[in-house]
Amino acid sequence: MKILNISNFSEGLLAVDSDRADAFCSDDAILYTLRQKPARDRLEVVGRPLSFEPYGLMMRRDDSAFRLAVNKTLAELFRSGEITSLYHKWFDQFGIPLSEKLETVLQAQAVPQ
Repeated sequence: MKILNISNFSEGLLAVDSDRADAFCSDDAILYTLRQKPARDRLEVVGRPLSFEPYGLMMRRDDSAFRLAVNKTLAELFRSGEITSLYHKWFDQFGIPLSEKLETVLQAQAVPQ
């Protein structure tokens, strides 16, 4: 097996398209999105995730009112299940499935702390 170093997603996709590489590894959301480009029907996202990465929000430290508003909004999105609807709205168009593991994480976020 030969491993290529690439500098960006486009270069990885080009390496697969030009048969310089048999596969390209990245976040599944990125891979599904790249697969949507024209003439990519022969590509497939396969295998199980290699890792799970937490995401966070960054905001000014000294704005407690804004932090509270964000936390309340996020809590309601998870509690109401609207977060799942938003996922489908933005990711279904790219063929990115809602995995069982992610669905479990979303449900766990709905539990009051």
